[in-house]
Amino acid sequence: MSNERRKLPAGTDPLRYRLGQQTYRKAYGHERDMSEALEFDYLSVEHVYGRIWSRTRGGISLKDRSFMTVAINAALRRDHELLIHLRAAKYQGLTGEEILGIFLIVGELAGPQAFDHAMRVAKTLREPFPMRGLAARLTPAQDRLVRLVILASVATEEDTARHHELRKRELRTSAARSAYFDQVVEAAIHLAHYAGWPAAHIGLRPARSIFRKEYMRALKG
Repeated sequence: MSNERRKLPAGTDPLRYRLGQQTYRKAYGHERDMSEALEFDYLSVEHVYGRIWSRTRGGISLKDRSFMTVAINAALRRDHELLIHLRAAKYQGLTGEEILGIFLIVGELAGPQAFDHAMRVAKTLREPFPMRGLAARLTPAQDRLVRLVILASVATEEDTARHHELRKRELRTSAARSAYFDQVVEAAIHLAHYAGWPAAHIGLRPARSIFRKEYMRALKG
């Protein structure tokens, strides 16, 4: 039975589910196959792609979300998720040089072992990214988002203070480059799904003081 004709589980928001499938198609080139789907799979399409990946606040694009997702999964060494999102990144036109640029930042902030591991995983793709040249220089916005999600992803109770200072430094630099609070919020929302709510809170903590005016404005709605 086609995705269009399948009966949605009770409680599924049909509009968000349809938006999720449309967003999934933009990210991967096809809708998610629901022929053997459980209720969890419908919730994944509705929530992850219908409520997170579909957001464009702060000018965040699907490509930006691919940058963040590849970075998070590379930093956390989640091989299966990394492979899935490398395929999506390739469909969206990310180059081998851009992927190498992400992995270099992963190595800088999460350790050289994380960089080596991500490179090995990337080489197992059925059609690996060609990485013939030097790493591509990410745009300031992409660089900011990638660094923020990596730093928040790998923070632990023991090194939270050190990472907090690093994030404050990164965000101060971002503010000097006309970064917007909305982008930081979107990075935190993305983190909440892929790295967990604690990482999202860690990512937002320094932003609350650095973007104080924007934060208070957001609280007031």
